[in-house]
Amino acid sequence: MTDTILERLRENRSFKVNHCPTARPHQKEKRSWQRNEAPEKNCKCDDVIYTGEFAVEASFFCATIVIASVNTKCFKWELDHGTFLYDPDLVKSNQFSYRQVVKNISAKELREKLRVASSREAEMLAWASSELKDTYNQGHVNIRGVPFSISRLRKALMYQDDQKFDLTLVTWRDDEPSYNKDGCPMLFMVGGQHHITVLGQHPEETKKFVGMTSIGYDAYTD
Repeated sequence: MTDTILERLRENRSFKVNHCPTARPHQKEKRSWQRNEAPEKNCKCDDVIYTGEFAVEASFFCATIVIASVNTKCFKWELDHGTFLYDPDLVKSNQFSYRQVVKNISAKELREKLRVASSREAEMLAWASSELKDTYNQGHVNIRGVPFSISRLRKALMYQDDQKFDLTLVTWRDDEPSYNKDGCPMLFMVGGQHHITVLGQHPEETKKFVGMTSIGYDAYTD
């Protein structure tokens, strides 16, 4: 069956790469938790697309948004993104903090929360001092204590409507020293058709600001 949302995203020029990365994965042997087989030759799966200002064809790692079919056969996607949720050794290692955000929320509901957050921020900043305007983390929402770009989340939900998602945040433990916080937190949105990953704000950027608007999921609880 044709995936109409992936088809529309492939036609959208703002989604830079409409197939999996062309670089071969370093690891070629299938791990016990993986469902997909390592390709004999380099694959170029068309059921995984990604974008972002630094997205490149060779790797997922510079992409800020990755959208895959939940039934993707992409071995590379499993290693680079699926591992955070499906590798039991990693999940149980205490290397990262796993924070459940919400279950069974539709894309329409989530977009409405983002709209309300944007309106609330605009109203607050209209009366704010210039100092607050300069230090407030504008255009971001607080999701379990982590800033995510509103525009990036909206783009990740492009063409989505009734599909419902379970949201999980993967970030560093609270006691992790800042010099070890390399890379960005990841918000996983897993639905019946698509698995969406959105990168959050890098901690070096986050620490420059004093706050951000919440969409109701702002606790630090793991």
